[in-house]
Amino acid sequence: MSKKINIAVFVTSALLSVQILKKLIRLKKKLNLFLVVSDINFKKKLEKNNFNNFKWINNNESNKLKILKILKNFKGKKLYAFSIQYPWKIIKDILEKFKIFINFHFGDIPRYRGHHTISHAILNNEKFIYGTIHSIDTELDKGRIIDKVKVKNKNISSKDVEKIISIKLANYFEKLIIKLVDKKELILKETIHNKGKFYSINSIEELKEVKDYKEILNKTFAFDYPPHEPAYIKVKNTRIYLSIKKN
Repeated sequence: MSKKINIAVFVTSALLSVQILKKLIRLKKKLNLFLVVSDINFKKKLEKNNFNNFKWINNNESNKLKILKILKNFKGKKLYAFSIQYPWKIIKDILEKFKIFINFHFGDIPRYRGHHTISHAILNNEKFIYGTIHSIDTELDKGRIIDKVKVKNKNISSKDVEKIISIKLANYFEKLIIKLVDKKELILKETIHNKGKFYSINSIEELKEVKDYKEILNKTFAFDYPPHEPAYIKVKNTRIYLSIKKN
C-alpha cells in the first residue's frame, strides 16, 4: 500500500491554481485530500478529475468556524496545508491544527510583502522577480522561508511573470509533497525579523498614469495584465491606454 499524507488546500482560482491542480492530479496516489477551501470552479475541476472524498468550504468569506469544525474530526492526525493565493488571513486556531501551513507568495519576502508585488518589482527595476515559499505565521507574509524561485526581469509583462512563477511554484509544491511523503525534513531557512515593505491592495492605482516618457516601457510592462486596467497617458480627461504588442 502506497504512503499517503493528509493535505488541505486553501485556494483562489487563478494562474497558480491551474498549475497546482495539474500537480494534485499527478500526485493523487500520494495524497489524502481531506479539505478544500476554494471557489466553486476549483471544486468542480477537482471533482471532474475524480477527487470526491474531500470536505469543501466556499472561500467567499473566511468561514473560520466551519473550517475549525471540520478539523476537529482529524484530531491526532498529522495534517499539512497549502495556501494557493488564498484571500483570507489564516487565524492562529487554524494554523495550530497543522504540522505546517505553507504559502506560495508572488514576491521576494520580506522586501515585497502584500499585494501586486510583481508590478511593484517591475516598477522598481529589480533585476529578478521572485516567488517565495514560506510557512504561514500569524503575521502576513512573515513566516519562515523555505525557498525562493525567480524570473529575470527583462521586457516581460506582469502577467507573463506570474505565469512563469506559477509553473515554478507548482513544481516546488510537487517537490514538497514528495519530501513529506518520504518523511524528509523541510529546511526552514530563516525567520523574517525585519518588516520589509507591505504593499496594500490599493497601492498601484495612483501609479498607473505615465507622467514622464521615461516611464512608458516600465509602466506598460508592470500593468500589462488583462483584463485589469493597463498603464495610461492622460490627455485632459481622456485616458490613452498602453499595451504590449507581441510579434
